[in-house]
Amino acid sequence: AWSLISINHRGDKRFGDFFVGVSTTYAYTETEIGGTILGSQGDTHSINVTPYVAFIITKNFFVTAISGYTYGRSEPDVTGFNFDSDIDEYTSGLTL
Repeated sequence: AWSLISINHRGDKRFGDFFVGVSTTYAYTETEIGGTILGSQGDTHSINVTPYVAFIITKNFFVTAISGYTYGRSEPDVTGFNFDSDIDEYTSGLTL
């Protein structure tokens, strides 16, 4: 059995030819395979925050910059073992 929850939100504001905004995401998954003796289960949580800015140069040409951070926590439980892990990830980009 498995389950998945995902929540996304984005908001931005225009100031003349500038746009400023932020995007956030939360995701959660849970899995269960097999029984209690030889089975496995696992949970994964992740949170992402990405602020962005854009500038309109002409009607069909603009510049966009983003910089994001993602934190992830994975808790896979296999009978007799513990493989928990944390992940930090940074991203950035510039688009013309």
